[in-house]
Amino acid sequence: MQNVSSLPQASEPQRAAGNAPLTEMQTFLQWHLRRWNNRLRLTRLFVWVPRGLILGVIISLGIATASRLYPWLVKDELIRVSLIIGAASAILSVVGVWFWPRSLAKSARHFDHHFGLQERLSTAVELTSGQIDAPQMMLEYQMEDTRRMANSVQAKRYLPLEINWPEIAMLLLGIIGLILAILLKNPLYDEVRERQQLDATIAQQIDALQETKNEIESNPNLTEEEKDTLTQPLDEAMDTLNQDGISQEEAVAALAEAQKELKDLSSGMTQQEQQANQQAGQQLSDNSLTDQVGQQLADNNLDATANELDKLSDQLDDMTPQEQQETADQLEQAADALKDTNPAVSQQLQQAADSLRNGEVGQAQEALNQAADTLRQQNQANQNSAQAQAANDAANQVEDSRQEVTQQGQQGQQNQEAQSGQQGQSQQGSQSQENQDGQTGQQGQEGQQGQTGQQGQEGQQGTQGQEGQQGQQDQQGQEGQQGQTGQQGQEGQQGTQGQEGQQGQQGSQAGQQPGQGQQSSSQGGQGQQGQQPGNGQSDGQSSQQGTGGQSGQSGGSGAGTGSGGEGTDTQTGQSGTQPGNIDNGPGNDDTRDYDSVFAPTRIGDNGQGEQVGVNGTPNNDDGEPLQPGDFNNNFDGNSTVPYQEVYRQYEEAMQQALESGYIPMSMRDIIQAYFSSLEP
Repeated sequence: MQNVSSLPQASEPQRAAGNAPLTEMQTFLQWHLRRWNNRLRLTRLFVWVPRGLILGVIISLGIATASRLYPWLVKDELIRVSLIIGAASAILSVVGVWFWPRSLAKSARHFDHHFGLQERLSTAVELTSGQIDAPQMMLEYQMEDTRRMANSVQAKRYLPLEINWPEIAMLLLGIIGLILAILLKNPLYDEVRERQQLDATIAQQIDALQETKNEIESNPNLTEEEKDTLTQPLDEAMDTLNQDGISQEEAVAALAEAQKELKDLSSGMTQQEQQANQQAGQQLSDNSLTDQVGQQLADNNLDATANELDKLSDQLDDMTPQEQQETADQLEQAADALKDTNPAVSQQLQQAADSLRNGEVGQAQEALNQAADTLRQQNQANQNSAQAQAANDAANQVEDSRQEVTQQGQQGQQNQEAQSGQQGQSQQGSQSQENQDGQTGQQGQEGQQGQTGQQGQEGQQGTQGQEGQQGQQDQQGQEGQQGQTGQQGQEGQQGTQGQEGQQGQQGSQAGQQPGQGQQSSSQGGQGQQGQQPGNGQSDGQSSQQGTGGQSGQSGGSGAGTGSGGEGTDTQTGQSGTQPGNIDNGPGNDDTRDYDSVFAPTRIGDNGQGEQVGVNGTPNNDDGEPLQPGDFNNNFDGNSTVPYQEVYRQYEEAMQQALESGYIPMSMRDIIQAYFSSLEP
């Protein structure tokens, strides 16, 4: 046996000096097993990295497919997500394979089996770890044998780098499918982009509203109650805008509601004052003499209310005593509604009412003028108040936010309309091309059919048939189809021009055309039917024999080919019916003169005939006699509804329609502008 120490061991670590065989053997085993494990991990990388990529491609493909079914991710996002998933799967595969823990005993058992070492490595590991007790001589022999077999192992031979080509092909197919799923046109991409842009716009408006709220809360000129009143509409709007999946219509409706509330607060009046003014205005609107004052007061427009009170004061002299009493009643009711919120104006209105009841018109006028002056002063004070200015600024900010969200929705709608228009144009172009292809080769050949079983003079006969028209026996003129079987007549060709839904003149019109030729093309779409006999035939000329009710006139013109010259269309009309089986061809004597049938107008009766009475009782469709019914007489008088009440109803209906989301975004501003112009 060759001495183990004489074997080349350039790459083997040097043996430690002294009596330490177990330690030396343990170091030897660790060095070899580490080297073989690295080779094993390298071979497994070629297997598990493609598998990890396949898993990543499957996940990315599922996300891309879901984005085609639901509005989720757009193209750029899908590309980024796919790259991230692919890189993550590859990195996880490398980390999992290379850093997966393997114990020394487990590695020894694996390589014993893989290299065919017959448990030499695992036995040596157990001996060095003290799990097995053995005599010193046996231990040395075992160690030397293990060294010899381990040094003879060629790891690259037993652990080659192999590629699983079926899995590589599967990976490539998955990548191709993923690329197609991402790059092919997806109609949901535009919807997702619009959703993202809308979310970004809403987020910006939330920040703007929050900034406005902070300004109100930091305003030193406002009381805590006024701050709470002004910030409440902003908080409600922001709560609505922060909802997940909020639509553009819902966002606009929330902002419009907040703007309306802030506009009401910009008058400088509290909510109780506004409600009292509305109640007093409704009381005044019940009478036509004070309805203008009531409408302005109900709208909390104090300056306009003052102007209407001045007008009412000037009208008191022209009122009758009864009208003055009615006006006094309305003023008293309004004064009662304002006594808690505006005692000064309430007292002045009550004085005017008392003066009117006592017949003191001058004092009533003075009281109304004083009430008007008081309202003007209150309006000026309200406009200059800190609450009114803060509410007006907040309302303007909310209006800007509403405009931003509205414009965002209009841009998305315009993009959709542009895409729909492009699709419609492409469809029209394809249909036009199909129609052109369908018309090719039809000119000169359409509707020609031979006649069988016919005897008689050679000629040509062209008929123009109409759907629903019946000719003589065994002949029907239909759109795109004509034929005669079992008919005695002329031998030749038939050219048809079918028309649908059109009728010409009742009777027949005959025309003769000299020249001989053959029909080269048929021409349709003239909206008429008729007959033209002749030896020659040109486009649109026809000769038809039949009985009963065939109507129309020749609807085509053209030039015959062959020896014949250009055809002329000489037509004569005849009202009535033609007797059947008459040979009306040129050259025969069996022709008829034009016989016009008409009803002459009598002299002096303006074209009106004698009126003939009809006996009996008219009946309906069920056979029951028709009799005039009894109706109640109309009531006298006028029915009036206060304009203020009607306007409020329509305004509420408009707000509900805007909040429902059924109104297109392009029409919302127009609707609001229209109702603003109608506002009293």
